Amino acid sequence: MNGDAEPLLRFSEAKKVLGEIYTDLGKHVDELDEVYKGIGARTGGAGDAAESLVPVEQAEEIGLFRDSIRTIMETFRRDNMKVVFFGRTSNGKSTTINAMLHAKILPQGMGHTTCCFLQVQGCDEDTGYLLHEDDPNRIPISQLSKIGHALSSDNSDLPAMGQDSLLRVFYPKGHGEGENRLLQNDVVILDSPGVDLSPEFDSWIDKHCLDADVFVLVLNAESTLTQAVKQQHLTRFRQFLVNELEVATDRDVKDRIFFVSSREALADFTDKCVSSDLEARCTGGLMSRIWNLENDMFQYVTQILAEPYQHKLEEVWRYRAPFKFSICVDAPALTKDFHEDLEFRFTFGLSAIIRRIIAYRSGQPVTAIQTNLLTPLALRNAGRSNEDMQVEAMQKAVEENAMVTQMVLTSASYLANGSIGLLIVGGVVYRAVGWRVIAVSAAAYGGLYLWERMRWNSHAKEQHLKEQFRAHLAARMQQVGAAHTTHCETQAMREMDQVFDGLRATVAGVHREMKEELDKSKKEIEKVDGTLKSLLTIKLVIYTV
Repeated sequence: MNGDAEPLLRFSEAKKVLGEIYTDLGKHVDELDEVYKGIGARTGGAGDAAESLVPVEQAEEIGLFRDSIRTIMETFRRDNMKVVFFGRTSNGKSTTINAMLHAKILPQGMGHTTCCFLQVQGCDEDTGYLLHEDDPNRIPISQLSKIGHALSSDNSDLPAMGQDSLLRVFYPKGHGEGENRLLQNDVVILDSPGVDLSPEFDSWIDKHCLDADVFVLVLNAESTLTQAVKQQHLTRFRQFLVNELEVATDRDVKDRIFFVSSREALADFTDKCVSSDLEARCTGGLMSRIWNLENDMFQYVTQILAEPYQHKLEEVWRYRAPFKFSICVDAPALTKDFHEDLEFRFTFGLSAIIRRIIAYRSGQPVTAIQTNLLTPLALRNAGRSNEDMQVEAMQKAVEENAMVTQMVLTSASYLANGSIGLLIVGGVVYRAVGWRVIAVSAAAYGGLYLWERMRWNSHAKEQHLKEQFRAHLAARMQQVGAAHTTHCETQAMREMDQVFDGLRATVAGVHREMKEELDKSKKEIEKVDGTLKSLLTIKLVIYTV
Protein backbone atom coordinates (compact mmCIF):
# COMPACT_ATOMS: atom_id res chain seq x y z
CA MET A 1 0.00 0.00 0.00
CA ASN A 2 1.07 3.59 -0.55
CA GLY A 3 2.44 4.92 2.73
CA ASP A 4 2.06 8.55 1.61
CA ALA A 5 -1.72 8.31 1.16
CA GLU A 6 -3.98 9.82 3.79
CA PRO A 7 -5.22 7.43 6.51
CA LEU A 8 -8.81 7.21 5.27
CA LEU A 9 -7.64 6.28 1.77
CA ARG A 10 -5.28 3.69 3.22
CA PHE A 11 -8.23 2.22 5.11
CA SER A 12 -10.09 1.72 1.82
CA GLU A 13 -7.01 0.21 0.20
CA ALA A 14 -6.54 -2.16 3.15
CA LYS A 15 -10.16 -3.27 2.86
CA LYS A 16 -9.66 -3.90 -0.84
CA VAL A 17 -6.58 -6.04 -0.18
CA LEU A 18 -8.37 -8.01 2.54
CA GLY A 19 -11.30 -8.52 0.19
CA GLU A 20 -8.98 -10.01 -2.43
CA ILE A 21 -7.46 -12.31 0.20
CA TYR A 22 -10.84 -13.62 1.31
CA THR A 23 -11.90 -14.02 -2.32
CA ASP A 24 -8.91 -16.31 -2.85
CA LEU A 25 -9.78 -18.18 0.35
CA GLY A 26 -13.31 -18.69 -0.95
CA LYS A 27 -11.94 -20.15 -4.19
CA HIS A 28 -9.72 -22.54 -2.25
CA VAL A 29 -12.68 -23.63 -0.10
CA ASP A 30 -14.74 -24.25 -3.25
CA GLU A 31 -11.89 -26.30 -4.74
CA LEU A 32 -11.65 -28.33 -1.53
CA ASP A 33 -15.41 -28.91 -1.66
CA GLU A 34 -15.10 -30.15 -5.25
CA VAL A 35 -12.30 -32.51 -4.19
CA TYR A 36 -14.45 -33.94 -1.40
CA LYS A 37 -17.36 -34.38 -3.80
CA GLY A 38 -15.07 -36.07 -6.34
CA ILE A 39 -13.86 -38.52 -3.68
CA GLY A 40 -17.45 -39.35 -2.81
CA ALA A 41 -18.31 -39.90 -6.49
CA ARG A 42 -15.33 -42.23 -7.06
CA THR A 43 -16.29 -44.37 -4.06
CA GLY A 44 -19.67 -44.96 -5.66
CA GLY A 45 -21.55 -43.14 -2.94
CA ALA A 46 -20.85 -45.90 -0.39
CA GLY A 47 -21.30 -44.34 3.00
CA ASP A 48 -18.59 -46.22 4.93
CA ALA A 49 -15.96 -45.84 2.19
CA ALA A 50 -16.64 -42.14 1.66
CA GLU A 51 -16.69 -41.49 5.41
CA SER A 52 -13.37 -43.31 5.86
CA LEU A 53 -11.72 -41.02 3.30
CA VAL A 54 -13.54 -37.76 4.17
CA PRO A 55 -14.86 -37.54 7.74
CA VAL A 56 -18.27 -35.97 8.26
CA GLU A 57 -16.79 -33.27 10.52
CA GLN A 58 -14.47 -32.06 7.77
CA ALA A 59 -17.28 -32.05 5.21
CA GLU A 60 -19.44 -29.95 7.56
CA GLU A 61 -16.57 -27.53 8.20
CA ILE A 62 -16.56 -26.71 4.49
CA GLY A 63 -20.03 -25.23 4.81
CA LEU A 64 -19.06 -23.30 7.94
CA PHE A 65 -16.01 -21.88 6.19
CA ARG A 66 -18.11 -20.84 3.21
CA ASP A 67 -20.66 -19.07 5.44
CA SER A 68 -17.93 -17.26 7.40
CA ILE A 69 -16.23 -16.05 4.23
CA ARG A 70 -19.57 -14.92 2.79
CA THR A 71 -20.31 -12.90 5.94
CA ILE A 72 -16.88 -11.28 5.90
CA MET A 73 -17.14 -10.51 2.19
CA GLU A 74 -20.45 -8.73 2.75
CA THR A 75 -18.63 -6.45 5.17
CA PHE A 76 -15.80 -5.76 2.71
CA ARG A 77 -18.22 -5.01 -0.11
CA ARG A 78 -19.31 -1.98 1.92
CA ASP A 79 -16.96 0.68 0.56
CA ASN A 80 -17.17 2.95 3.58
CA MET A 81 -15.88 3.25 7.11
CA LYS A 82 -18.60 3.22 9.75
CA VAL A 83 -17.93 5.12 12.99
CA VAL A 84 -20.40 4.92 15.88
CA PHE A 85 -20.54 7.61 18.58
CA PHE A 86 -22.15 6.68 21.88
CA GLY A 87 -22.15 7.99 25.43
CA ARG A 88 -24.39 9.42 28.11
CA THR A 89 -26.91 12.19 27.48
CA SER A 90 -25.49 15.71 26.97
CA ASN A 91 -21.89 14.52 26.78
CA GLY A 92 -21.31 16.15 23.38
CA LYS A 93 -21.79 13.38 20.81
CA SER A 94 -23.64 15.52 18.26
CA THR A 95 -21.41 18.52 18.98
CA THR A 96 -18.30 16.42 18.32
CA ILE A 97 -19.71 15.13 15.03
CA ASN A 98 -20.65 18.64 13.89
CA ALA A 99 -17.14 19.84 14.74
CA MET A 100 -15.59 16.98 12.75
CA LEU A 101 -17.81 17.75 9.74
CA HIS A 102 -17.23 21.53 10.05
CA ALA A 103 -20.97 22.15 9.82
CA LYS A 104 -23.95 22.20 12.18
CA ILE A 105 -25.73 19.24 10.64
CA LEU A 106 -27.10 17.35 13.64
CA PRO A 107 -29.30 18.96 16.31
CA GLN A 108 -27.35 19.78 19.45
CA GLY A 109 -28.12 21.30 22.82
CA MET A 110 -28.45 20.61 26.51
CA GLY A 111 -30.57 17.69 27.66
CA HIS A 112 -31.92 14.77 25.65
CA THR A 113 -31.55 16.10 22.08
CA THR A 114 -30.99 13.14 19.73
CA CYS A 115 -34.19 11.10 19.74
CA CYS A 116 -33.08 8.30 17.37
CA PHE A 117 -30.07 6.92 15.51
CA LEU A 118 -28.83 9.47 12.96
CA GLN A 119 -26.52 8.13 10.24
CA VAL A 120 -24.61 10.82 8.33
CA GLN A 121 -23.09 9.92 4.97
CA GLY A 122 -22.08 11.81 1.85
CA CYS A 123 -24.01 12.24 -1.37
CA ASP A 124 -23.07 13.64 -4.78
CA GLU A 125 -26.10 15.93 -4.99
CA ASP A 126 -25.83 19.62 -4.17
CA THR A 127 -28.75 19.43 -1.74
CA GLY A 128 -28.95 17.04 1.17
CA TYR A 129 -31.94 14.92 2.12
CA LEU A 130 -33.18 12.43 4.72
CA LEU A 131 -34.33 8.83 4.39
CA HIS A 132 -36.25 6.86 6.98
CA GLU A 133 -35.37 3.18 7.22
CA ASP A 134 -38.96 2.16 6.37
CA ASP A 135 -39.79 4.92 3.88
CA PRO A 136 -38.04 5.34 0.49
CA ASN A 137 -39.41 8.89 0.04
CA ARG A 138 -36.89 11.67 0.45
CA ILE A 139 -37.36 14.22 3.22
CA PRO A 140 -35.80 17.72 2.99
CA ILE A 141 -32.76 18.06 5.20
CA SER A 142 -34.28 21.20 6.72
CA GLN A 143 -36.69 18.90 8.58
CA LEU A 144 -33.82 17.27 10.50
CA SER A 145 -34.04 19.73 13.37
CA LYS A 146 -37.70 18.79 13.76
CA ILE A 147 -37.57 15.03 13.18
CA GLY A 148 -34.33 14.18 14.97
CA HIS A 149 -34.59 16.77 17.75
CA ALA A 150 -36.24 15.40 20.87
CA LEU A 151 -36.84 18.87 22.33
CA SER A 152 -38.28 20.45 19.19
CA SER A 153 -41.74 21.98 19.55
CA ASP A 154 -42.41 21.98 15.79
CA ASN A 155 -42.61 18.22 15.20
CA SER A 156 -46.12 17.57 16.46
CA ASP A 157 -47.40 17.07 12.90
CA LEU A 158 -44.56 14.68 11.96
CA PRO A 159 -44.46 10.90 12.50
CA ALA A 160 -42.99 9.81 15.82
CA MET A 161 -39.45 8.43 15.72
CA GLY A 162 -38.63 5.55 18.03
CA GLN A 163 -35.35 5.61 19.90
CA ASP A 164 -34.24 2.44 18.10
CA SER A 165 -35.20 3.73 14.63
CA LEU A 166 -32.63 4.87 12.06
CA LEU A 167 -32.73 8.14 10.15
CA ARG A 168 -30.17 8.39 7.34
CA VAL A 169 -28.82 11.88 6.67
CA PHE A 170 -27.32 12.37 3.20
CA TYR A 171 -25.17 15.51 3.24
CA PRO A 172 -23.37 16.96 0.16
CA LYS A 173 -19.71 15.99 -0.03
CA GLY A 174 -18.81 19.38 -1.47
CA HIS A 175 -16.02 20.39 -3.82
CA GLY A 176 -13.12 22.80 -3.66
CA GLU A 177 -12.93 24.84 -0.47
CA GLY A 178 -16.22 23.40 0.77
CA GLU A 179 -15.00 19.81 0.43
CA ASN A 180 -15.67 17.59 3.42
CA ARG A 181 -12.77 15.16 3.72
CA LEU A 182 -14.60 12.66 5.90
CA LEU A 183 -17.61 12.41 3.59
CA GLN A 184 -15.38 12.52 0.49
CA ASN A 185 -13.63 9.37 1.76
CA ASP A 186 -16.98 7.60 2.28
CA VAL A 187 -16.93 7.75 6.08
CA VAL A 188 -20.33 6.97 7.62
CA ILE A 189 -20.93 8.50 11.06
CA LEU A 190 -23.67 7.14 13.31
CA ASP A 191 -24.97 9.29 16.17
CA SER A 192 -26.88 7.47 18.89
CA PRO A 193 -29.19 8.52 21.73
CA GLY A 194 -27.82 8.56 25.26
CA VAL A 195 -26.94 5.14 26.64
CA ASP A 196 -28.73 6.06 29.88
CA LEU A 197 -32.12 6.48 28.21
CA SER A 198 -33.20 2.85 27.99
CA PRO A 199 -32.01 -0.55 29.25
CA GLU A 200 -32.59 -1.87 25.71
CA PHE A 201 -29.49 -0.14 24.37
CA ASP A 202 -27.76 -3.50 23.85
CA SER A 203 -30.47 -4.56 21.41
CA TRP A 204 -30.07 -1.23 19.60
CA ILE A 205 -26.35 -2.00 19.17
CA ASP A 206 -27.18 -5.41 17.71
CA LYS A 207 -29.56 -3.72 15.28
CA HIS A 208 -27.41 -0.84 14.00
CA CYS A 209 -23.80 -1.19 15.17
CA LEU A 210 -22.62 -4.74 14.52
CA ASP A 211 -20.99 -3.75 11.22
CA ALA A 212 -19.20 -0.71 12.69
CA ASP A 213 -15.45 -0.30 12.21
CA VAL A 214 -14.84 2.19 15.04
CA PHE A 215 -16.69 2.83 18.31
CA VAL A 216 -16.17 6.24 19.93
CA LEU A 217 -17.21 6.81 23.55
CA VAL A 218 -17.76 10.52 24.20
CA LEU A 219 -17.35 11.79 27.76
CA ASN A 220 -18.02 15.21 29.21
CA ALA A 221 -14.89 17.33 29.61
CA GLU A 222 -15.92 18.11 33.18
CA SER A 223 -15.55 14.41 34.05
CA THR A 224 -11.83 14.05 34.66
CA LEU A 225 -10.48 10.68 33.57
CA THR A 226 -8.20 9.24 36.23
CA GLN A 227 -6.14 6.09 35.75
CA ALA A 228 -8.72 4.07 37.67
CA VAL A 229 -11.53 5.38 35.45
CA LYS A 230 -9.47 4.65 32.32
CA GLN A 231 -8.87 1.10 33.52
CA GLN A 232 -12.58 0.74 34.19
CA HIS A 233 -13.43 1.89 30.67
CA LEU A 234 -10.73 -0.41 29.28
CA THR A 235 -12.28 -3.39 31.07
CA ARG A 236 -15.75 -2.48 29.83
CA PHE A 237 -14.53 -2.02 26.26
CA ARG A 238 -12.76 -5.38 26.39
CA GLN A 239 -16.00 -7.08 27.40
CA PHE A 240 -17.88 -5.14 24.73
CA LEU A 241 -15.51 -6.03 21.86
CA VAL A 242 -14.58 -9.56 22.91
CA ASN A 243 -17.72 -10.98 24.52
CA GLU A 244 -20.62 -9.01 23.06
CA LEU A 245 -19.51 -8.14 19.51
CA GLU A 246 -16.92 -10.94 19.19
CA VAL A 247 -14.79 -8.87 16.82
CA ALA A 248 -11.48 -8.97 18.73
CA THR A 249 -9.42 -11.13 21.07
CA ASP A 250 -7.95 -10.26 24.46
CA ARG A 251 -4.54 -9.89 22.83
CA ASP A 252 -5.74 -7.44 20.15
CA VAL A 253 -8.01 -5.31 22.30
CA LYS A 254 -5.22 -3.07 23.66
CA ASP A 255 -4.28 -2.06 20.12
CA ARG A 256 -7.87 -1.12 19.29
CA ILE A 257 -8.71 1.23 22.19
CA PHE A 258 -7.43 4.81 22.26
CA PHE A 259 -8.09 7.61 24.74
CA VAL A 260 -8.24 11.02 23.05
CA SER A 261 -8.87 14.35 24.80
CA SER A 262 -10.71 16.81 22.57
CA ARG A 263 -9.71 19.69 24.85
CA GLU A 264 -6.01 18.84 24.59
CA ALA A 265 -6.28 18.27 20.84
CA LEU A 266 -8.06 21.62 20.42
CA ALA A 267 -5.39 23.38 22.50
CA ASP A 268 -2.60 21.83 20.43
CA PHE A 269 -4.40 22.68 17.19
CA THR A 270 -4.93 26.28 18.33
CA ASP A 271 -1.28 26.68 19.31
CA LYS A 272 -0.15 25.22 15.99
CA CYS A 273 -2.45 27.43 13.92
CA VAL A 274 -1.60 30.61 15.84
CA SER A 275 2.14 29.89 15.73
CA SER A 276 2.19 28.96 12.02
CA ASP A 277 0.04 31.95 11.05
CA LEU A 278 2.21 34.29 13.11
CA GLU A 279 5.37 32.88 11.55
CA ALA A 280 3.95 33.26 8.04
CA ARG A 281 2.77 36.83 8.61
CA CYS A 282 5.73 38.20 10.57
CA THR A 283 8.71 36.39 9.07
CA GLY A 284 7.77 35.96 5.41
CA GLY A 285 9.77 38.90 4.03
CA LEU A 286 12.54 38.45 6.58
CA MET A 287 13.03 34.82 5.58
CA SER A 288 13.66 35.75 1.95
CA ARG A 289 16.19 38.40 3.01
CA ILE A 290 18.03 35.90 5.22
CA TRP A 291 18.09 33.31 2.43
CA ASN A 292 19.40 35.90 -0.05
CA LEU A 293 22.09 36.97 2.40
CA GLU A 294 23.18 33.38 3.00
CA ASN A 295 23.25 32.76 -0.76
CA ASP A 296 25.40 35.86 -1.26
CA MET A 297 27.84 34.64 1.40
CA PHE A 298 28.01 31.27 -0.35
CA GLN A 299 28.68 32.89 -3.73
CA TYR A 300 31.44 35.10 -2.31
CA VAL A 301 33.18 32.17 -0.65
CA THR A 302 32.82 30.12 -3.83
CA GLN A 303 34.61 32.82 -5.80
CA ILE A 304 37.47 32.84 -3.28
CA LEU A 305 38.11 29.10 -3.50
CA ALA A 306 39.77 27.45 -6.44
CA GLU A 307 37.67 25.32 -8.75
CA PRO A 308 38.92 21.92 -7.49
CA TYR A 309 37.77 22.80 -3.95
CA GLN A 310 34.38 24.29 -4.79
CA HIS A 311 32.63 20.92 -4.83
CA LYS A 312 33.37 20.43 -1.12
CA LEU A 313 31.60 23.65 -0.27
CA GLU A 314 28.67 22.67 -2.48
CA GLU A 315 28.35 19.31 -0.72
CA VAL A 316 28.28 20.99 2.70
CA TRP A 317 25.74 23.56 1.50
CA ARG A 318 23.51 20.99 -0.22
CA TYR A 319 22.86 18.88 2.89
CA ARG A 320 22.33 21.81 5.23
CA ALA A 321 18.80 22.15 6.68
CA PRO A 322 17.02 25.36 5.60
CA PHE A 323 16.50 27.99 8.26
CA LYS A 324 13.04 28.57 9.70
CA PHE A 325 11.88 30.78 12.53
CA SER A 326 10.40 29.06 15.55
CA ILE A 327 7.80 31.14 17.38
CA CYS A 328 6.09 29.50 20.33
CA VAL A 329 2.75 31.04 21.26
CA ASP A 330 1.28 29.55 24.42
CA ALA A 331 -2.36 30.48 23.85
CA PRO A 332 -3.67 28.86 27.08
CA ALA A 333 -1.15 30.86 29.13
CA LEU A 334 -2.05 34.09 27.33
CA THR A 335 -5.75 33.56 27.99
CA LYS A 336 -5.39 32.31 31.55
CA ASP A 337 -6.72 35.59 32.95
CA PHE A 338 -9.55 35.77 30.41
CA HIS A 339 -12.94 36.26 32.08
CA GLU A 340 -15.91 36.29 29.77
CA ASP A 341 -18.51 38.96 30.37
CA LEU A 342 -21.84 37.90 28.88
CA GLU A 343 -23.97 40.27 30.92
CA PHE A 344 -25.74 43.01 29.04
CA ARG A 345 -23.77 46.23 29.29
CA PHE A 346 -24.92 49.33 27.47
CA THR A 347 -22.10 50.80 25.39
CA PHE A 348 -22.59 54.27 26.87
CA GLY A 349 -23.52 53.00 30.33
CA LEU A 350 -21.66 53.99 33.48
CA SER A 351 -20.35 50.48 34.21
CA ALA A 352 -19.03 49.93 30.67
CA ILE A 353 -17.35 53.34 30.60
CA ILE A 354 -15.67 52.76 33.98
CA ARG A 355 -14.43 49.32 32.87
CA ARG A 356 -12.92 50.78 29.70
CA ILE A 357 -11.23 53.57 31.67
CA ILE A 358 -9.77 51.09 34.16
CA ALA A 359 -8.56 48.83 31.35
CA TYR A 360 -6.93 51.81 29.62
CA ARG A 361 -5.24 53.10 32.78
CA SER A 362 -4.08 49.65 33.90
CA GLY A 363 -2.82 48.66 30.44
CA GLN A 364 -4.72 45.37 30.30
CA PRO A 365 -7.72 44.05 28.33
CA VAL A 366 -11.24 44.66 29.57
CA THR A 367 -11.75 40.89 29.83
CA ALA A 368 -8.94 40.69 32.40
CA ILE A 369 -11.11 42.70 34.81
CA GLN A 370 -13.07 40.03 36.63
CA THR A 371 -15.01 42.04 39.22
CA ASN A 372 -18.32 43.79 38.81
CA LEU A 373 -17.43 47.39 39.44
CA LEU A 374 -20.87 48.53 40.57
CA THR A 375 -21.43 45.66 43.03
CA PRO A 376 -20.45 46.24 46.67
CA LEU A 377 -17.33 44.47 47.83
CA ALA A 378 -19.15 42.51 50.53
CA LEU A 379 -21.63 41.10 48.00
CA ARG A 380 -18.82 40.11 45.64
CA ASN A 381 -16.86 38.21 48.26
CA ALA A 382 -19.95 36.54 49.74
CA GLY A 383 -20.49 34.35 46.69
CA ARG A 384 -16.93 33.06 46.54
CA SER A 385 -15.16 30.61 48.80
CA ASN A 386 -11.66 31.18 50.17
CA GLU A 387 -10.36 28.13 48.33
CA ASP A 388 -11.34 29.56 44.95
CA MET A 389 -9.68 32.95 45.53
CA GLN A 390 -6.07 32.79 44.47
CA VAL A 391 -3.44 35.27 45.46
CA GLU A 392 -3.05 36.74 41.99
CA ALA A 393 -6.79 37.21 41.55
CA MET A 394 -7.02 38.89 44.97
CA GLN A 395 -4.23 41.28 44.10
CA LYS A 396 -5.94 42.22 40.84
CA ALA A 397 -9.24 42.73 42.64
CA VAL A 398 -7.57 44.97 45.24
CA GLU A 399 -5.94 47.05 42.51
CA GLU A 400 -9.23 47.41 40.63
CA ASN A 401 -11.14 48.34 43.81
CA ALA A 402 -8.49 50.90 44.73
CA MET A 403 -8.70 52.43 41.27
CA VAL A 404 -12.51 52.54 41.37
CA THR A 405 -12.44 54.09 44.85
CA GLN A 406 -9.98 56.71 43.68
CA MET A 407 -12.16 57.55 40.68
CA VAL A 408 -15.30 57.79 42.83
CA LEU A 409 -13.60 60.01 45.43
CA THR A 410 -12.14 62.22 42.71
CA SER A 411 -15.53 62.56 41.04
CA ALA A 412 -17.17 63.30 44.40
CA SER A 413 -14.61 66.00 45.21
CA TYR A 414 -15.12 67.57 41.81
CA LEU A 415 -18.86 67.47 42.33
CA ALA A 416 -18.66 68.95 45.85
CA ASN A 417 -16.23 71.71 44.94
CA GLY A 418 -17.85 72.58 41.66
CA SER A 419 -21.56 72.05 42.29
CA ILE A 420 -22.31 75.73 41.82
CA GLY A 421 -20.32 75.72 38.59
CA LEU A 422 -22.22 72.66 37.39
CA LEU A 423 -25.52 74.38 38.09
CA ILE A 424 -24.39 77.46 36.21
CA VAL A 425 -23.16 75.40 33.24
CA GLY A 426 -26.40 73.39 33.23
CA GLY A 427 -28.45 76.56 33.23
CA VAL A 428 -26.44 78.04 30.38
CA VAL A 429 -26.84 74.83 28.34
CA TYR A 430 -30.57 74.81 29.03
CA ARG A 431 -30.94 78.44 28.00
CA ALA A 432 -28.74 77.90 24.91
CA VAL A 433 -30.19 74.73 23.41
CA GLY A 434 -33.61 74.53 24.98
CA TRP A 435 -35.55 71.66 26.47
CA ARG A 436 -36.39 70.18 23.06
CA VAL A 437 -32.74 69.42 22.27
CA ILE A 438 -32.27 67.93 25.73
CA ALA A 439 -35.40 65.79 25.26
CA VAL A 440 -34.27 64.64 21.82
CA SER A 441 -30.84 63.73 23.23
CA ALA A 442 -32.46 61.78 26.07
CA ALA A 443 -34.78 60.01 23.59
CA ALA A 444 -31.82 59.11 21.35
CA TYR A 445 -29.93 57.78 24.37
CA GLY A 446 -32.94 55.71 25.40
CA GLY A 447 -33.44 54.50 21.83
CA LEU A 448 -29.86 53.30 21.61
CA TYR A 449 -30.30 51.49 24.89
CA LEU A 450 -33.50 49.77 23.72
CA TRP A 451 -31.94 48.87 20.37
CA GLU A 452 -28.92 47.20 22.02
CA ARG A 453 -31.14 45.50 24.59
CA MET A 454 -33.44 44.01 21.94
CA ARG A 455 -30.45 42.69 19.94
CA TRP A 456 -28.99 40.97 23.01
CA ASN A 457 -29.81 37.28 22.31
CA SER A 458 -27.91 34.00 22.18
CA HIS A 459 -26.36 34.78 18.80
CA ALA A 460 -25.23 38.19 20.03
CA LYS A 461 -23.72 36.60 23.14
CA GLU A 462 -21.81 34.12 20.97
CA GLN A 463 -20.44 36.89 18.75
CA HIS A 464 -19.64 39.02 21.79
CA LEU A 465 -17.73 36.13 23.37
CA LYS A 466 -15.70 35.60 20.18
CA GLU A 467 -14.91 39.32 19.97
CA GLN A 468 -13.90 39.39 23.62
CA PHE A 469 -11.60 36.40 23.23
CA ARG A 470 -10.10 37.80 20.01
CA ALA A 471 -9.49 41.21 21.59
CA HIS A 472 -8.04 39.68 24.75
CA LEU A 473 -5.64 37.44 22.81
CA ALA A 474 -4.64 40.33 20.52
CA ALA A 475 -3.87 42.55 23.52
CA ARG A 476 -1.79 39.85 25.19
CA MET A 477 0.03 39.16 21.91
CA GLN A 478 0.92 42.85 21.65
CA GLN A 479 2.32 42.74 25.17
CA VAL A 480 4.60 39.79 24.36
CA GLY A 481 5.47 41.15 20.92
CA ALA A 482 8.77 42.62 22.15
CA ALA A 483 9.80 39.26 23.62
CA HIS A 484 8.98 37.46 20.36
CA THR A 485 10.90 40.10 18.40
CA THR A 486 13.96 39.62 20.61
CA HIS A 487 13.64 35.86 20.29
CA CYS A 488 13.44 36.06 16.48
CA GLU A 489 16.41 38.44 16.44
CA THR A 490 18.40 35.94 18.51
CA GLN A 491 17.43 33.12 16.13
CA ALA A 492 18.46 35.16 13.08
CA MET A 493 21.82 36.08 14.66
CA ARG A 494 22.42 32.48 15.67
CA GLU A 495 21.60 31.32 12.15
CA MET A 496 23.98 33.81 10.57
CA ASP A 497 26.69 32.89 13.07
CA GLN A 498 26.21 29.21 12.26
CA VAL A 499 26.40 29.91 8.52
CA PHE A 500 29.51 32.03 9.01
CA ASP A 501 31.13 29.40 11.25
CA GLY A 502 30.28 26.68 8.75
CA LEU A 503 31.75 28.61 5.83
CA ARG A 504 34.81 29.52 7.87
CA ALA A 505 35.30 25.90 8.92
CA THR A 506 34.97 24.78 5.31
CA VAL A 507 37.45 27.40 4.11
CA ALA A 508 39.79 26.49 6.98
CA GLY A 509 39.61 22.85 5.97
CA VAL A 510 40.36 23.75 2.36
CA HIS A 511 43.22 26.00 3.52
CA ARG A 512 44.62 23.22 5.68
CA GLU A 513 44.39 20.75 2.80
CA MET A 514 46.08 23.23 0.46
CA LYS A 515 48.82 23.81 3.03
CA GLU A 516 49.37 20.06 3.40
CA GLU A 517 49.59 19.69 -0.37
CA LEU A 518 51.97 22.64 -0.50
CA ASP A 519 54.19 21.11 2.20
CA LYS A 520 54.13 17.82 0.34
CA SER A 521 55.10 19.59 -2.88
CA LYS A 522 57.94 21.39 -1.06
CA LYS A 523 59.27 18.10 0.27
CA GLU A 524 59.15 16.59 -3.20
CA ILE A 525 60.96 19.65 -4.58
CA GLU A 526 63.60 19.31 -1.88
CA LYS A 527 64.05 15.66 -2.81
CA VAL A 528 64.43 16.64 -6.46
CA ASP A 529 66.95 19.34 -5.49
CA GLY A 530 68.91 16.79 -3.45
CA THR A 531 68.92 14.40 -6.37
CA LEU A 532 70.15 17.14 -8.71
CA LYS A 533 72.93 18.08 -6.30
CA SER A 534 73.99 14.43 -6.11
CA LEU A 535 74.07 14.23 -9.90
CA LEU A 536 76.17 17.40 -10.09
CA THR A 537 78.62 15.94 -7.57
CA ILE A 538 78.92 12.74 -9.57
CA LYS A 539 79.45 14.79 -12.74
CA LEU A 540 82.29 16.77 -11.15
CA VAL A 541 83.94 13.57 -9.95
CA ILE A 542 83.80 12.12 -13.44
CA TYR A 543 85.33 15.26 -14.95
CA THR A 544 88.09 15.21 -12.34
CA VAL A 545 88.96 11.62 -13.09
